[in-house]
Amino acid sequence: SGVPARGPFNSMLPFGYKGDEYYSNDPEKAKKLLDKAGFADGDGDGIREVDGKNIVLEYICSTRHGKRAQSIGTAMQSQYKAIGIGLKIIQLESIVELGKKGQFDFMYYRMTSAPTADPQYFLDAGFKTGGYGNDGKYSNAEFDALCDKLDNTFDKAERNKMGIEATKILLEDNAAIFLFYGLGHVVTGKKVDGVYRFISEVYYIDDRVRMK
Repeated sequence: SGVPARGPFNSMLPFGYKGDEYYSNDPEKAKKLLDKAGFADGDGDGIREVDGKNIVLEYICSTRHGKRAQSIGTAMQSQYKAIGIGLKIIQLESIVELGKKGQFDFMYYRMTSAPTADPQYFLDAGFKTGGYGNDGKYSNAEFDALCDKLDNTFDKAERNKMGIEATKILLEDNAAIFLFYGLGHVVTGKKVDGVYRFISEVYYIDDRVRMK
């Protein structure tokens, strides 16, 4: 389960985007744009063609991400079919190699975007030019400049503001499809106390945990 995402950071975080949706789900507009671009379904099989071949995109995901990743692919498959685009779902034990080679149309990634309550880690790793997790090879000079500025900015309020500015650039460029913020549960016994959950973290055991 989860809530729809508006960028990489939950709006409950001080650097999370709190504005309106950037994109709407408008299948009819999508069809018109595809028609205008010359992608037509010439043979009437429901899938548009380019150079005489059906347009079939590939969505890859890892088996370790389970049924959720596959279900998202199935939902996308249905939505793309509605506008005349095919989608093939490929679930592999590891997607690392294909990701590094850029051999994908869509790739399902699940990440903790703010493990230190700060935006820089995820922005640098996922979207800065040459970032180790930037498998989509996204590159924007304005965005890179913001990341570089974060290296020498120590005021927390200013860093939060820059995180929002960077998010807006990613949304405007459609650098990634941010799907949802996952919801989780922490279950403890009656003898455990001091377990605190941070909004964007997955680790809960620290020096505050006590056994009664």
